[in-house]
Amino acid sequence: MIEKVLEISWSESNDTRITETECNLSDILQDIHENLQPQAEEKNIAFSVDSAGMTHSDIFGDQDKLRQLLTNLAANAITYTENDGTVEITAEEVEKFPNNFAVYQFIVKDTGIGISKDFQKHIYEPFEREKNTTFSGIHGSGLGLTIVKSIVDMMGGTIQIESSPGKGSTFTVILRLRLQTHPLSSANHTEDAFSSLLNKKILLVDDNMANLEIETEILQGMGFLVETAINGQIAVEKMELAAPEDFDLILMDIQMPVMNGWEAARAIRKLPDPSASHIPIIALSADAFDSDKQMSKESGMDAHLTKPIDIPLILETIARILQSRKGTV
Repeated sequence: MIEKVLEISWSESNDTRITETECNLSDILQDIHENLQPQAEEKNIAFSVDSAGMTHSDIFGDQDKLRQLLTNLAANAITYTENDGTVEITAEEVEKFPNNFAVYQFIVKDTGIGISKDFQKHIYEPFEREKNTTFSGIHGSGLGLTIVKSIVDMMGGTIQIESSPGKGSTFTVILRLRLQTHPLSSANHTEDAFSSLLNKKILLVDDNMANLEIETEILQGMGFLVETAINGQIAVEKMELAAPEDFDLILMDIQMPVMNGWEAARAIRKLPDPSASHIPIIALSADAFDSDKQMSKESGMDAHLTKPIDIPLILETIARILQSRKGTV
């Protein structure tokens, strides 16, 4: 039955949409424990869940995909753990960012048969198993970890494995999730607008490496996926090669070597691919004079914001520009 469920789940995982609803991580973990406990008891496996490290359990997330992700990891651990072993799920909130986002770490640890270093390179490939059913005596389709990796990628997270044969495995998943803040009704429309920005892809352009690192961390903390470029010329080259879904927005510094932000914006606006030439561009600069803002406008930029990043203002500006561009090429 587990094999059939995994096969069905794999076919469904090709739906790359993430649907955010209000959900509770502790409830999801408890449901997983209750559903898999009978399977663990059959092998006398000590199966435990520890969520004491979570400060905020109420989040906005895709409840079904979160459950599927953690269920597959835990079911896989139970399947490949021998009798009288242990399987542990630990959930911890490791960092809280501005705008009510937090980073969560989910660890699934077992004392199972383990995975060799060589095979770890292939564990997320469909239908791959280190040992076949006849040799290992363990039935499985080889889809569970493929589904896990697919969901982690959809959510903009990361997954790592530590394992060696005979010593068990530890899978660590890092996800950035938006917290429920129960805002006042008068602010509901703002929250709704901000929620639509989750996992939007930003090309951040800045020649100052310290600024680039700080701004990247802030933007990732707000729920964006960030790629960087260290001058305007590199930004133009990235846009020339970009597929329509690669970037949703550009945040562009102005004073840069090789090619400044205004020159880069003009070059991008002249690109032959409409999906690239029409991308929203926001100046993010220490220059705050009216003449600088006018230059940004004349170069084809959609807005001019000043450094350091004003989080509410940049969120409001991005939401407004993306909404105004919705439905246009």
